[in-house]
Amino acid sequence: MYRTSSNTPLTRKQIYYTRTTESLYSNLTPIPVVMDALSTTAALATTDLPVDMPALTVTPMAAPTNPTAAQVSTIDCHICVCMNRRKPAWKQAGPSKMCVLCVRQYCTVHAAPVDKVGGEDVCEINHETYYWKHEARWGEGVHATLYDRKCDKWASC
Repeated sequence: MYRTSSNTPLTRKQIYYTRTTESLYSNLTPIPVVMDALSTTAALATTDLPVDMPALTVTPMAAPTNPTAAQVSTIDCHICVCMNRRKPAWKQAGPSKMCVLCVRQYCTVHAAPVDKVGGEDVCEINHETYYWKHEARWGEGVHATLYDRKCDKWASC
């Protein structure tokens, strides 16, 4: 029976832990490592290179101070901007359009399916949720649905 140093019996969990750790560490033996001097086989010396191999030279070049227009890509799409914050390599695929419901720019990748919006310029976000969460933008022409926009435009609904 397993007992602690104060002669109290161990619980089943303590016995299991003791048995497993004893079996885990019983086969381990330390490996001696000698680190008196540097090993000559660790790295090749420059004299070990073949004779026909030319020495590599590096020519330093000045970094460009002003990037060109091709190096700078503007991201106008509000969805691409959020994606770019999470993944800096994200780039906008195409030109931007203005969404008629949320009055923000979006790219062709993030356009709503044509069959759902009837050919209108609408992005793919949930405009009803956006409408209710951004009450301050109601005066700027933000609408929840295309039907609401039509009613507001003609005031005939």
